[in-house]
Amino acid sequence: MKKILTIRLTTLLVVGLAISFTATSAQAKPMREILPLPGTVFDASGTEVPTESLRGKIVALYFSAHWCGPCKKFTPQLIKFHEANKRNGFEVVFMSLDRSQSQKDAYMKQSGMNWYTAPGHGTKEINFIMDYYKLRGIPALIVFGPNGEVITTDGRSDVTGNPGGAFAKWQAATR
Repeated sequence: MKKILTIRLTTLLVVGLAISFTATSAQAKPMREILPLPGTVFDASGTEVPTESLRGKIVALYFSAHWCGPCKKFTPQLIKFHEANKRNGFEVVFMSLDRSQSQKDAYMKQSGMNWYTAPGHGTKEINFIMDYYKLRGIPALIVFGPNGEVITTDGRSDVTGNPGGAFAKWQAATR
């Protein structure tokens, strides 16, 4: 009996240490390794910002383009949602599928997007991320928790279906 108890306690200790080490290692990784983003993003004014500034926040990658009718309908809803939740640690990173930088810039300005943006527009990297997460079209919103875990790849449905409760649902998913 004593031998079985010793084996079980040793197993629990080893598993506990492994979990602790994994959690510590994941927390120590740079944000560019946790989120599918480069080392820097840009704020709405075009100033380069380290991706590290997103640490500890719920981050949504917003895939959209100026030429997309459904995007133009959803963008104002997401802007309102972002404004209501940014003080609680919610950030959006625009992943543009526009055909040119000038189209991307005009879309951001005309629609009033006041959030981060990934470098470029319609890049292979953005398309790779869409393929990786099996996004079928735009607009699309992938939501990540503070440690980079995917909360949902269908954040658009959460925002449109339950704008008053979506953020709380995402927060609960990270606990």
